[in-house]
Amino acid sequence: MKLEFTKNKYFETFIIFMIVFLLNYFFDREHLLYPDSFVNPYMYVFVAVSLFYSLLASIFYFVLYFGAEYIIYHKINWPILFEMFLLMIIMGEFTIYWNNKLSKYKEQNDYLKNRLEEVGNAYYLLKISHDELEKNYILKPFSIREVLREVKELAYKSIEESFSLLTTLIKNLFKLEKGGLFTYEDGVFYPKAMIGDFDKLDTNDPLVVDAVNYHQIAFVGNLREKKSKYLAVIPIVSLNDEVKGIFVIEQIPFFNLSKDTLLIISLFLSYFVNLIEGIEEFKGIMKIDPFIAREIKTLRHIFRKYKVESYLVIFHIKSDIQKAHIQKYIRGSDIVFEYKDKFCVILPFTSSLGVSKFVERMTKEMELSYTIVDLSKTDLKEIQELLDKV
Repeated sequence: MKLEFTKNKYFETFIIFMIVFLLNYFFDREHLLYPDSFVNPYMYVFVAVSLFYSLLASIFYFVLYFGAEYIIYHKINWPILFEMFLLMIIMGEFTIYWNNKLSKYKEQNDYLKNRLEEVGNAYYLLKISHDELEKNYILKPFSIREVLREVKELAYKSIEESFSLLTTLIKNLFKLEKGGLFTYEDGVFYPKAMIGDFDKLDTNDPLVVDAVNYHQIAFVGNLREKKSKYLAVIPIVSLNDEVKGIFVIEQIPFFNLSKDTLLIISLFLSYFVNLIEGIEEFKGIMKIDPFIAREIKTLRHIFRKYKVESYLVIFHIKSDIQKAHIQKYIRGSDIVFEYKDKFCVILPFTSSLGVSKFVERMTKEMELSYTIVDLSKTDLKEIQELLDKV
Protein backbone atom coordinates (compact mmCIF):
# COMPACT_ATOMS: atom_id res chain seq x y z
CA MET A 1 0.00 0.00 0.00
CA LYS A 2 1.36 3.42 -0.90
CA LEU A 3 1.32 5.66 2.13
CA GLU A 4 0.51 8.83 0.22
CA PHE A 5 -2.73 7.24 -0.94
CA THR A 6 -3.90 5.83 2.39
CA LYS A 7 -7.67 6.26 2.37
CA ASN A 8 -8.00 6.65 6.16
CA LYS A 9 -5.04 8.97 6.74
CA TYR A 10 -7.21 11.73 8.22
CA PHE A 11 -8.97 9.36 10.58
CA GLU A 12 -5.65 7.83 11.59
CA THR A 13 -4.15 11.29 12.12
CA PHE A 14 -7.09 12.17 14.39
CA ILE A 15 -6.64 8.93 16.38
CA ILE A 16 -2.89 9.60 16.78
CA PHE A 17 -3.57 13.13 18.02
CA MET A 18 -6.19 11.91 20.48
CA ILE A 19 -3.88 9.21 21.86
CA VAL A 20 -1.12 11.76 22.47
CA PHE A 21 -3.62 14.21 23.97
CA LEU A 22 -5.10 11.59 26.32
CA LEU A 23 -1.64 10.53 27.48
CA ASN A 24 -0.87 14.19 28.07
CA TYR A 25 -4.15 14.63 29.97
CA PHE A 26 -3.68 11.65 32.30
CA PHE A 27 0.04 12.06 33.03
CA ASP A 28 0.62 15.83 32.86
CA ARG A 29 -2.72 17.59 33.08
CA GLU A 30 -1.15 20.88 34.15
CA HIS A 31 0.67 21.30 30.84
CA LEU A 32 -1.91 20.36 28.22
CA LEU A 33 -0.48 20.70 24.67
CA TYR A 34 2.78 22.10 26.17
CA PRO A 35 2.25 25.53 24.60
CA ASP A 36 5.13 27.18 26.52
CA SER A 37 7.54 24.23 26.71
CA PHE A 38 10.89 24.23 24.97
CA VAL A 39 10.41 20.53 24.16
CA ASN A 40 6.95 19.84 22.75
CA PRO A 41 6.06 16.15 22.19
CA TYR A 42 3.26 17.19 19.83
CA MET A 43 5.90 18.67 17.53
CA TYR A 44 7.65 15.31 17.12
CA VAL A 45 4.35 13.60 16.37
CA PHE A 46 3.59 16.39 13.89
CA VAL A 47 6.88 15.74 12.05
CA ALA A 48 6.14 11.99 11.96
CA VAL A 49 2.64 12.58 10.54
CA SER A 50 4.02 14.98 7.90
CA LEU A 51 6.62 12.47 6.71
CA PHE A 52 4.41 9.41 6.96
CA TYR A 53 1.18 10.63 5.41
CA SER A 54 1.57 13.84 3.38
CA LEU A 55 1.16 17.61 3.45
CA LEU A 56 -2.65 17.44 3.69
CA ALA A 57 -2.52 15.18 6.75
CA SER A 58 -0.06 17.54 8.44
CA ILE A 59 -2.44 20.47 7.77
CA PHE A 60 -5.21 18.46 9.42
CA TYR A 61 -2.97 17.79 12.44
CA PHE A 62 -2.04 21.49 12.49
CA VAL A 63 -5.74 22.47 12.68
CA LEU A 64 -6.41 19.89 15.42
CA TYR A 65 -3.56 21.11 17.60
CA PHE A 66 -4.27 24.84 17.43
CA GLY A 67 -8.03 24.27 17.53
CA ALA A 68 -7.57 22.36 20.78
CA GLU A 69 -5.21 25.03 22.12
CA TYR A 70 -7.74 27.79 21.44
CA ILE A 71 -10.58 25.82 23.05
CA ILE A 72 -8.51 25.12 26.21
CA TYR A 73 -6.59 28.41 26.64
CA HIS A 74 -8.70 30.82 24.54
CA LYS A 75 -5.56 32.03 22.85
CA ILE A 76 -2.97 30.93 20.27
CA ASN A 77 0.77 30.66 20.91
CA TRP A 78 1.94 32.46 17.77
CA PRO A 79 5.66 31.53 17.97
CA ILE A 80 4.71 27.84 18.19
CA LEU A 81 2.20 28.28 15.35
CA PHE A 82 4.83 29.93 13.15
CA GLU A 83 7.41 27.23 13.98
CA MET A 84 4.96 24.41 13.26
CA PHE A 85 3.83 26.12 10.06
CA LEU A 86 7.41 26.28 8.77
CA LEU A 87 7.94 22.62 9.70
CA MET A 88 4.71 21.70 7.92
CA ILE A 89 5.84 23.40 4.70
CA ILE A 90 9.35 21.90 4.83
CA MET A 91 8.25 18.37 5.75
CA GLY A 92 5.31 18.45 3.35
CA GLU A 93 7.48 19.49 0.41
CA PHE A 94 10.08 16.89 1.33
CA THR A 95 7.40 14.17 1.49
CA ILE A 96 6.01 15.16 -1.91
CA TYR A 97 9.50 15.22 -3.42
CA TRP A 98 10.45 11.89 -1.86
CA ASN A 99 7.23 10.13 -2.90
CA ASN A 100 7.64 11.41 -6.47
CA LYS A 101 11.18 10.05 -6.52
CA LEU A 102 9.99 6.67 -5.22
CA SER A 103 7.20 6.54 -7.81
CA LYS A 104 9.64 7.43 -10.58
CA TYR A 105 12.14 4.73 -9.65
CA LYS A 106 9.36 2.19 -9.12
CA GLU A 107 8.04 2.90 -12.63
CA GLN A 108 11.52 2.49 -14.09
CA ASN A 109 12.08 -0.68 -12.08
CA ASP A 110 8.74 -2.16 -13.22
CA TYR A 111 9.61 -1.36 -16.83
CA LEU A 112 13.05 -2.98 -16.57
CA LYS A 113 11.53 -5.95 -14.74
CA ASN A 114 9.07 -6.50 -17.61
CA ARG A 115 11.91 -6.14 -20.11
CA LEU A 116 13.94 -8.73 -18.19
CA GLU A 117 10.97 -11.10 -18.17
CA GLU A 118 10.49 -10.66 -21.92
CA VAL A 119 14.19 -11.27 -22.61
CA GLY A 120 14.08 -14.33 -20.35
CA ASN A 121 11.05 -15.66 -22.21
CA ALA A 122 12.78 -15.07 -25.53
CA TYR A 123 15.87 -16.94 -24.33
CA TYR A 124 13.79 -19.81 -23.01
CA LEU A 125 11.90 -19.97 -26.29
CA LEU A 126 15.20 -20.17 -28.13
CA LYS A 127 16.40 -22.91 -25.80
CA ILE A 128 13.34 -25.12 -26.14
CA SER A 129 13.46 -24.83 -29.92
CA HIS A 130 16.55 -27.02 -29.94
CA ASP A 131 16.71 -30.14 -32.08
CA GLU A 132 15.55 -32.39 -29.26
CA LEU A 133 12.16 -30.72 -29.21
CA GLU A 134 12.04 -30.38 -32.97
CA LYS A 135 11.85 -34.17 -33.15
CA ASN A 136 8.58 -34.07 -31.19
CA TYR A 137 6.99 -31.63 -33.61
CA ILE A 138 5.62 -34.05 -36.21
CA LEU A 139 3.63 -31.74 -38.45
CA LYS A 140 6.41 -29.93 -40.31
CA PRO A 141 10.21 -30.04 -40.20
CA PHE A 142 10.76 -26.41 -39.15
CA SER A 143 11.35 -24.75 -35.82
CA ILE A 144 8.88 -23.85 -33.12
CA ARG A 145 9.88 -20.22 -33.60
CA GLU A 146 8.78 -20.54 -37.22
CA VAL A 147 5.38 -21.81 -36.09
CA LEU A 148 5.03 -18.93 -33.64
CA ARG A 149 5.91 -16.57 -36.46
CA GLU A 150 3.05 -18.10 -38.47
CA VAL A 151 0.75 -17.69 -35.46
CA LYS A 152 1.77 -14.05 -35.25
CA GLU A 153 1.16 -13.40 -38.95
CA LEU A 154 -2.18 -15.19 -38.82
CA ALA A 155 -3.23 -13.17 -35.75
CA TYR A 156 -3.05 -9.98 -37.83
CA LYS A 157 -5.56 -11.52 -40.27
CA SER A 158 -7.78 -13.62 -37.99
CA ILE A 159 -7.39 -13.87 -34.22
CA GLU A 160 -9.84 -16.78 -34.03
CA GLU A 161 -7.82 -18.87 -36.51
CA SER A 162 -4.60 -18.08 -34.66
CA PHE A 163 -6.13 -19.63 -31.52
CA SER A 164 -6.57 -22.91 -33.41
CA LEU A 165 -3.05 -22.82 -34.86
CA LEU A 166 -1.49 -22.23 -31.44
CA THR A 167 -3.55 -25.05 -29.92
CA THR A 168 -2.45 -27.36 -32.73
CA LEU A 169 1.19 -26.51 -32.02
CA ILE A 170 0.78 -27.36 -28.33
CA LYS A 171 -1.16 -30.53 -29.14
CA ASN A 172 1.48 -31.95 -31.50
CA LEU A 173 4.49 -30.77 -29.53
CA PHE A 174 3.42 -32.52 -26.31
CA LYS A 175 1.12 -35.24 -27.69
CA LEU A 176 -1.84 -33.70 -25.91
CA GLU A 177 -4.94 -35.92 -26.15
CA LYS A 178 -7.68 -33.87 -24.54
CA GLY A 179 -7.83 -30.25 -23.44
CA GLY A 180 -9.12 -26.81 -24.25
CA LEU A 181 -8.23 -23.14 -24.59
CA PHE A 182 -10.60 -20.60 -23.04
CA THR A 183 -10.56 -16.83 -22.83
CA TYR A 184 -11.69 -15.19 -19.59
CA GLU A 185 -13.62 -11.94 -19.41
CA ASP A 186 -15.78 -10.47 -16.64
CA GLY A 187 -15.83 -13.79 -14.81
CA VAL A 188 -17.01 -15.78 -17.86
CA PHE A 189 -15.03 -18.41 -19.81
CA TYR A 190 -15.36 -18.51 -23.61
CA PRO A 191 -14.18 -21.63 -25.51
CA LYS A 192 -11.72 -20.86 -28.33
CA ALA A 193 -10.08 -24.14 -29.35
CA MET A 194 -10.62 -27.75 -28.23
CA ILE A 195 -8.36 -30.81 -28.35
CA GLY A 196 -10.02 -34.21 -28.57
CA ASP A 197 -13.56 -34.73 -27.26
CA PHE A 198 -13.20 -32.20 -24.46
CA ASP A 199 -16.43 -31.79 -22.48
CA LYS A 200 -17.88 -28.56 -21.13
CA LEU A 201 -15.51 -26.71 -18.79
CA ASP A 202 -16.18 -27.22 -15.08
CA THR A 203 -15.65 -23.69 -13.74
CA ASN A 204 -15.91 -24.91 -10.13
CA ASP A 205 -13.09 -27.43 -10.51
CA PRO A 206 -10.44 -26.74 -7.83
CA LEU A 207 -7.64 -26.49 -10.41
CA VAL A 208 -9.58 -23.94 -12.45
CA VAL A 209 -10.37 -21.91 -9.33
CA ASP A 210 -6.73 -21.98 -8.12
CA ALA A 211 -5.32 -21.01 -11.52
CA VAL A 212 -7.63 -17.99 -11.82
CA ASN A 213 -7.31 -16.84 -8.19
CA TYR A 214 -3.54 -17.25 -7.77
CA HIS A 215 -2.40 -16.54 -11.38
CA GLN A 216 -0.23 -19.65 -11.20
CA ILE A 217 -0.15 -23.06 -12.85
CA ALA A 218 -2.48 -25.42 -10.98
CA PHE A 219 -1.27 -29.02 -11.05
CA VAL A 220 -3.14 -32.11 -9.87
CA GLY A 221 -0.09 -33.20 -7.88
CA ASN A 222 -0.52 -30.17 -5.61
CA LEU A 223 -4.05 -31.16 -4.58
CA ARG A 224 -4.34 -33.04 -1.29
CA GLU A 225 -7.94 -33.50 -0.23
CA LYS A 226 -9.78 -32.04 -3.20
CA LYS A 227 -10.27 -33.96 -6.44
CA SER A 228 -10.12 -32.66 -9.99
CA LYS A 229 -11.17 -34.09 -13.34
CA TYR A 230 -8.20 -32.28 -14.97
CA LEU A 231 -4.47 -32.89 -14.80
CA ALA A 232 -3.42 -29.23 -14.99
CA VAL A 233 -4.83 -25.78 -15.62
CA ILE A 234 -2.51 -23.05 -16.92
CA PRO A 235 -3.61 -19.41 -16.53
CA ILE A 236 -2.94 -17.07 -19.44
CA VAL A 237 -1.60 -13.96 -17.72
CA SER A 238 -0.90 -10.61 -19.39
CA LEU A 239 2.01 -8.28 -18.61
CA ASN A 240 -0.40 -6.36 -16.36
CA ASP A 241 -0.86 -9.54 -14.29
CA GLU A 242 -4.45 -9.99 -15.44
CA VAL A 243 -5.88 -13.44 -16.21
CA LYS A 244 -6.98 -13.39 -19.84
CA GLY A 245 -7.81 -17.07 -20.14
CA ILE A 246 -6.86 -20.63 -19.20
CA PHE A 247 -5.51 -23.70 -20.92
CA VAL A 248 -6.93 -26.95 -19.53
CA ILE A 249 -5.15 -30.31 -19.83
CA GLU A 250 -7.38 -33.33 -19.27
CA GLN A 251 -5.39 -36.11 -20.97
CA ILE A 252 -1.69 -36.24 -21.85
CA PRO A 253 0.89 -39.06 -21.95
CA PHE A 254 2.38 -39.66 -18.50
CA PHE A 255 5.97 -38.92 -19.50
CA ASN A 256 4.97 -35.61 -21.09
CA LEU A 257 3.30 -34.32 -17.93
CA SER A 258 6.06 -32.41 -16.15
CA LYS A 259 6.73 -28.95 -14.75
CA ASP A 260 8.93 -28.14 -17.73
CA THR A 261 6.10 -29.00 -20.11
CA LEU A 262 3.65 -26.82 -18.21
CA LEU A 263 6.13 -23.92 -18.12
CA ILE A 264 6.74 -24.15 -21.87
CA ILE A 265 2.99 -24.15 -22.58
CA SER A 266 2.60 -21.20 -20.19
CA LEU A 267 5.34 -19.36 -22.10
CA PHE A 268 3.60 -19.91 -25.44
CA LEU A 269 0.28 -18.72 -24.02
CA SER A 270 1.76 -15.60 -22.38
CA TYR A 271 3.50 -14.68 -25.63
CA PHE A 272 0.27 -15.18 -27.54
CA VAL A 273 -2.06 -13.20 -25.24
CA ASN A 274 0.32 -10.24 -25.15
CA LEU A 275 0.60 -10.41 -28.93
CA ILE A 276 -3.19 -10.30 -29.28
CA GLU A 277 -3.48 -7.39 -26.85
CA GLY A 278 -0.83 -5.48 -28.79
CA ILE A 279 -2.48 -6.13 -32.15
CA GLU A 280 -5.86 -4.95 -30.89
CA GLU A 281 -4.39 -1.89 -29.16
CA PHE A 282 -2.26 -0.63 -32.05
CA LYS A 283 -4.32 -1.82 -35.02
CA GLY A 284 -4.45 0.96 -37.60
CA ILE A 285 -1.82 3.03 -35.75
CA MET A 286 1.47 1.18 -36.23
CA LYS A 287 2.62 -1.52 -38.62
CA ILE A 288 5.62 -2.56 -36.52
CA ASP A 289 5.62 -5.36 -33.98
CA PRO A 290 2.94 -4.62 -31.32
CA PHE A 291 5.46 -5.45 -28.58
CA ILE A 292 7.71 -2.66 -29.86
CA ALA A 293 4.76 -0.26 -30.13
CA ARG A 294 3.86 -1.03 -26.52
CA GLU A 295 7.43 -0.34 -25.38
CA ILE A 296 7.33 3.06 -27.09
CA LYS A 297 3.97 3.85 -25.53
CA THR A 298 5.25 2.88 -22.07
CA LEU A 299 8.36 5.04 -22.39
CA ARG A 300 6.25 8.00 -23.53
CA HIS A 301 4.02 7.51 -20.49
CA ILE A 302 7.05 7.45 -18.16
CA PHE A 303 8.31 10.72 -19.65
CA ARG A 304 4.93 12.46 -19.26
CA LYS A 305 4.74 11.35 -15.64
CA TYR A 306 8.35 11.62 -14.46
CA LYS A 307 10.23 13.52 -17.23
CA VAL A 308 12.62 10.60 -17.85
CA GLU A 309 13.88 10.85 -21.42
CA SER A 310 14.06 8.03 -23.96
CA TYR A 311 15.07 8.10 -27.62
CA LEU A 312 14.72 6.10 -30.82
CA VAL A 313 17.57 6.03 -33.32
CA ILE A 314 16.65 4.94 -36.88
CA PHE A 315 19.62 3.77 -38.93
CA HIS A 316 19.22 3.57 -42.71
CA ILE A 317 21.00 0.31 -43.50
CA LYS A 318 22.63 -0.46 -46.83
CA SER A 319 24.48 -3.67 -45.96
CA ASP A 320 24.72 -6.44 -43.37
CA ILE A 321 28.15 -5.10 -42.42
CA GLN A 322 26.55 -1.88 -41.17
CA LYS A 323 24.00 -3.88 -39.20
CA ALA A 324 26.70 -6.03 -37.57
CA HIS A 325 28.67 -2.88 -36.71
CA ILE A 326 25.68 -1.33 -34.92
CA GLN A 327 24.94 -4.53 -32.99
CA LYS A 328 28.39 -4.38 -31.39
CA TYR A 329 27.40 -1.27 -29.48
CA ILE A 330 23.95 -2.35 -28.30
CA ARG A 331 23.51 -2.27 -24.50
CA GLY A 332 21.56 -4.84 -22.51
CA SER A 333 18.65 -2.48 -21.86
CA ASP A 334 18.36 -1.32 -25.49
CA ILE A 335 15.53 -2.56 -27.69
CA VAL A 336 16.37 -3.45 -31.28
CA PHE A 337 14.01 -4.04 -34.18
CA GLU A 338 14.10 -3.95 -37.97
CA TYR A 339 11.59 -2.35 -40.28
CA LYS A 340 12.04 -2.55 -44.07
CA ASP A 341 15.54 -1.17 -44.78
CA LYS A 342 15.88 0.39 -41.33
CA PHE A 343 17.64 -0.88 -38.23
CA CYS A 344 16.14 0.77 -35.15
CA VAL A 345 17.40 1.06 -31.58
CA ILE A 346 15.26 2.26 -28.67
CA LEU A 347 17.34 3.74 -25.84
CA PRO A 348 15.27 3.68 -22.63
CA PHE A 349 16.04 6.22 -19.89
CA THR A 350 18.74 7.93 -21.96
CA SER A 351 19.31 11.70 -22.07
CA SER A 352 20.02 13.70 -25.21
CA LEU A 353 23.71 13.72 -24.25
CA GLY A 354 23.65 9.92 -23.90
CA VAL A 355 22.10 9.55 -27.37
CA SER A 356 24.75 11.82 -28.87
CA LYS A 357 27.50 9.71 -27.31
CA PHE A 358 25.79 6.51 -28.55
CA VAL A 359 25.61 7.78 -32.15
CA GLU A 360 29.14 9.14 -31.93
CA ARG A 361 30.48 5.68 -31.08
CA MET A 362 28.54 4.22 -34.00
CA THR A 363 29.79 6.69 -36.60
CA LYS A 364 33.37 6.90 -35.38
CA GLU A 365 34.48 3.84 -37.35
CA MET A 366 31.81 3.70 -40.08
CA GLU A 367 29.71 6.24 -41.91
CA LEU A 368 26.03 5.75 -41.14
CA SER A 369 22.86 7.58 -42.06
CA TYR A 370 20.52 7.95 -39.09
CA THR A 371 17.58 9.83 -37.60
CA ILE A 372 17.24 10.58 -33.88
CA VAL A 373 13.66 10.60 -32.57
CA ASP A 374 12.76 12.11 -29.19
CA LEU A 375 10.01 9.80 -27.92
CA SER A 376 8.67 12.50 -25.61
CA LYS A 377 7.84 14.76 -28.57
CA THR A 378 6.87 12.22 -31.22
CA ASP A 379 3.67 10.17 -31.07
CA LEU A 380 3.16 6.68 -32.50
CA LYS A 381 1.69 7.85 -35.81
CA GLU A 382 4.57 10.23 -36.42
CA ILE A 383 7.06 7.46 -35.64
CA GLN A 384 5.31 5.18 -38.14
CA GLU A 385 5.52 7.93 -40.78
CA LEU A 386 9.26 8.30 -40.16
CA LEU A 387 9.73 4.54 -40.51
CA ASP A 388 7.77 4.49 -43.79
CA LYS A 389 9.92 7.19 -45.38
CA VAL A 390 12.18 5.87 -48.12
